[in-house]
Amino acid sequence: WHDLLRRMEQAVAESRSMARTLGRQDARRSTWDPAFAAGWTPLLTAGGQAVSDADPVEIAAVRGQLELLVDDASAGSLADNWPVHGALVINLRNILDAMDEVAAVNPLGQPPAPLSRVRWGRRPGAAAPRTAPGRRHGQP
Repeated sequence: WHDLLRRMEQAVAESRSMARTLGRQDARRSTWDPAFAAGWTPLLTAGGQAVSDADPVEIAAVRGQLELLVDDASAGSLADNWPVHGALVINLRNILDAMDEVAAVNPLGQPPAPLSRVRWGRRPGAAAPRTAPGRRHGQP
C-alpha cells in the first residue's frame, strides 16, 4: 500500500504542477500552438478517463500516444512554446507512469482493509454510545 500511496501522491503533485503551468500561461495571455492543443488536450482527457477506469492497458495506450505527440511536436515549429508544452507533456507522462501500477492493482475495487471495520475510540465488541430516544447514533 505504501508504494501505491506514494504513486498517488506523485500524481497529485504532477496535477498541481500542471495547473500552475496552465495558470501562468493564461496569466501571460500567451496562446497555445493549435496543433499542440489539439493533440495534448484529448490525451489529457483520455488519460484521466483511463486512470478513473483503473485501466492499465488504456493508460499505456495514452502514454504511447503522448510519445507520438512529442515526436510530432519536436519535428514541427513549436520551439517558441516548447518550455510550456514540454512541462505539460512531462506532467501528464509522470501522472500516467505513477498511476499505471495503481490502476493494475485497482485498490478501490478491493475489499476493505480489516482496520477499516474497527471503530476508533471504542474497543471491538463494546456497546455503541447511547443516543437520545427516537434518534439513531450520528444523527442530530
